Amino acid sequence: MAQSDHGIGASHVDSIHPEAFRTERGRDFRRGLAAASCYLAREGHLDVPRRHTETDWIGPFRLGSWIDHIPRTPNELTDEERAALDILRMAWEAPKAAER
Repeated sequence: MAQSDHGIGASHVDSIHPEAFRTERGRDFRRGLAAASCYLAREGHLDVPRRHTETDWIGPFRLGSWIDHIPRTPNELTDEERAALDILRMAWEAPKAAER
């Protein structure tokens, strides 16, 4: 993953969520964070279409679904996960269904 104009690169993902590898849930979150970083670096935003898929080192990742789920369930996030998403300028208000 290359460094973007937003200052987000591969090592940056690990630095903003260093605890990610300790649990399966953390590893899944880190995968979503890395996919979101790639999308943001390439597209300049995180307005990801619901059905969009990114391919990473494991295979296809349903980034659009993951991004859509996050603001709907903010209480499931740790403070570190929320802070990592804030760095990526995550939109916390879920868009209306008609907007997707």
